[in-house]
Amino acid sequence: MIYLNKALDIFSTSGILFREWRLLTFVDIIACLVGFSVTICGLILINYLKANIELNDTKLLDIFSI
Repeated sequence: MIYLNKALDIFSTSGILFREWRLLTFVDIIACLVGFSVTICGLILINYLKANIELNDTKLLDIFSI
């Protein structure tokens, strides 16, 4: 993690990304946005299912304790 922070201090990542966005075509921009959306949806589902499984585990414990 230390090396990542040092690399981010040395290189201007926002400048690199800005220059890349200027060269992309419309289809490439849409593909990037779809990929970002899929990643966000995946993270939301992972967190939702993790919370849902924990809730189901507690219900199973209540059933077995009767």
